[in-house]
Amino acid sequence: LLPEKPLTDEQKLKELTKHDLIILVDTSSSMAEDIPSLHQSKWQWCSRFLANFSERTKGLLEGPGLTVIPFNSSYRTIRGCSAGQISNLFASAPDGGTDFASPLQEVLSSYLVSGRQRPLMIAVFTDGVPNSGPRIEQVIINATKEMRSAREVQVTFLAVGEDFHGASLLKYLDEFLVHDGAKYDVVQTVAFERLKKMSLFDVFMFVLQNKAE
Repeated sequence: LLPEKPLTDEQKLKELTKHDLIILVDTSSSMAEDIPSLHQSKWQWCSRFLANFSERTKGLLEGPGLTVIPFNSSYRTIRGCSAGQISNLFASAPDGGTDFASPLQEVLSSYLVSGRQRPLMIAVFTDGVPNSGPRIEQVIINATKEMRSAREVQVTFLAVGEDFHGASLLKYLDEFLVHDGAKYDVVQTVAFERLKKMSLFDVFMFVLQNKAE
């Protein structure tokens, strides 16, 4: 059998646009720390990573487009986020603590009470462990119990930085939630070693591929 021809960027984009994309970005103070091997801060790295994605998908993410949610101890929601808004977001310095469970809980709850017309893909950029907010595992487990199929929601945690402190939490979220009561396995994680070699575009394609399997 010949291997299937890899999808062109255009075809991949077409697949992506069938989803609602939500990106949560950690803006807590530790994001100002350096990534030694790359000679830039985690904040600068994230900024370039997201700028690259908004450049590649410019004008193509129709409908609600891209929703970006910057979070530290609190969060705000930017719908239909433009490239300009992304660069504004990174113009201020990161500060505060880390709570990604609260914004995730809001995203999941509002999706589950909506018409759920399109599947939801959520990417969470974080450099560590939450130090406030509800328990992240409970938020995800509760949401899966309301889901009608595993295809409705995918949550991908992207570890930022080489001295990542949240590895054991992410491993647990990725591998053990079903064991602890989740109805579906909806979490994937990408370690920084791997993320460095990818674009956000690749990340979403990787999620789509796993979803298809």
